Amino acid sequence: MTLTAPVQIFDLQNSWGKGMSERPDLLQARLNVEQQGIQLKYYRNQLFPELDLIGSYGFNGASREFSGTFNQYNEGNSPFYSYGAQMSVPLGNIGPRNQYKSTKATLKQIVLQLKQFEQNVMVQIDNAVKVAQSDYQSVEATKQARIYAEAALDAEQKTYAVGKATTFEVLQYQNNLTAARSQEIRALANYNEALANLAQEEGSTLDQFGIRIEIN
Repeated sequence: MTLTAPVQIFDLQNSWGKGMSERPDLLQARLNVEQQGIQLKYYRNQLFPELDLIGSYGFNGASREFSGTFNQYNEGNSPFYSYGAQMSVPLGNIGPRNQYKSTKATLKQIVLQLKQFEQNVMVQIDNAVKVAQSDYQSVEATKQARIYAEAALDAEQKTYAVGKATTFEVLQYQNNLTAARSQEIRALANYNEALANLAQEEGSTLDQFGIRIEIN
């Protein structure tokens, strides 16, 4: 496998936008806040009086014989209905009140944790972008050093061919080229690793491989 240095335009604002909208752990944290908010609304509703509407509807049957009663019921000749309301007023309500206070405090805490998490994500992305930019510059620098080492070796070999250089001197240039190539490969590996880390911080790793997951 040949390492390459894909050219990438680094846009910090765009990377921040991806991180805020695509990172799974951040999305999960927001979901936790939403779920806690729903629980808080539920416990808050338990503090208020409860009003239930009650109603019923049916048919009567009245006869000295069972068959007559059954026929009247089937024919629906004697309908009846009733309706009303029932109100329950909690007295003291200590349990629900404590549950509401506890849930409210928990929600406040996880909201603060979410804000801190979002700030940490932005810092992580900023650092990842800077590392990737620096590593790309290293790739370019080591590439130029390798090109120079190749040219120097070629010139020294030509000099050796006309008897104006020694074998030792040619070997030195070959060693220089080998070192330059090693540095370039290391720089390429660092750069590709930095791109992978940036994608991870953005939450866009799957996008890098053209993989999309849709949840219906």
